[in-house]
Amino acid sequence: MLRLFQRDEGIVRLSSCFQWRDFEGDDQRQYIHQEFVYENVMYSVQRGLPWAAVAQIANLSKELLPELRGLERSEALSLIQTRLSQCDQRLPRSHHATVYDFMVQTYIHHQCLYQAFLKEEVKPKCMHSHLEIQVPPHPLPLSEGTDLGVWEKQQALKELMAAETVKLAEIHKLKEQAEAQIMEKSQVILSNLSLEDRLDKQALESMVQLLSAVGSRHGKGDFNEGNQSCTRAAGNKTESNSSTRSRTPFRCIRLLTKRLYVWLH
Repeated sequence: MLRLFQRDEGIVRLSSCFQWRDFEGDDQRQYIHQEFVYENVMYSVQRGLPWAAVAQIANLSKELLPELRGLERSEALSLIQTRLSQCDQRLPRSHHATVYDFMVQTYIHHQCLYQAFLKEEVKPKCMHSHLEIQVPPHPLPLSEGTDLGVWEKQQALKELMAAETVKLAEIHKLKEQAEAQIMEKSQVILSNLSLEDRLDKQALESMVQLLSAVGSRHGKGDFNEGNQSCTRAAGNKTESNSSTRSRTPFRCIRLLTKRLYVWLH
C-alpha cells in the first residue's frame, strides 16, 4: 500500500515538471501518459543512469508515446530505436540496449491497449431495447390448491392413460394388418377356383379346414360351425345325383366367402 502511495505521489510530482498538452481535457488519458513516462524514469534511476540521462529519458518518453499512435509493431520498434539514438551524448552506450529493451517490453507487450488509449475518443453508442417482462402468475388461494400426494397420483394416472392409448393404437394397427393378411389369403384361395371345375369332397374339406384355421385364430367359433355344416352338407350332396353334386361345393364356397366377408367387416 505504501509502495502504491509512493508511486501515485511520484506520478503527481512528475506531472508538475511538464506541460501536458497532449490529451488535454482528458484526465484519464493524461494520467496514462504520465504513468508511461514515470515507469521509464524510475527504471533509468534504478539502473544508475546519470541524472542528465534520466532527464533526457523523461523528455523522450513524454514525446514518444503520442507519436506511436497508429503505428505497426515494426514501425514502433524503429521509432523507439531512432529516438534512443538521439540520446547517445548523454546516455551511455552500456545502458542504451537496456533502456531499449525496457521500452519495448513496456509498450510492445501492451501495444493493443496503448493503441486503444491513443486513438481518438469514440462516441459512446447507446442501444435501447424494449423487452417484455413476464411476471409469475398470481398463486391461487390455498383452499383451491391440490395436495401434493393427490397431484402426484393424478400425474401418474395421466401417464398410465397415455400409455394405454398408445398400446391400444398399436393393437388396432396389428389387428388391421392381420385382417388385411386374411383378406389377401382368402382372395388367393378364391382366385385359384374355377367355376368350370368340380371339387370333390376331399378338396372341399381341405379348403374349409384352411378357412376354419384362419377363423379360429381370431376366436370366431361361429365361423368354424358354419364351415362344418357346409362340409356335412357337401358330404351328403356328394352321394346324390351328379347335377346336385356339381352345384353344392360352389354353394358352400359362396357361403364361406360370405361369412368371411361379414366377419372381416
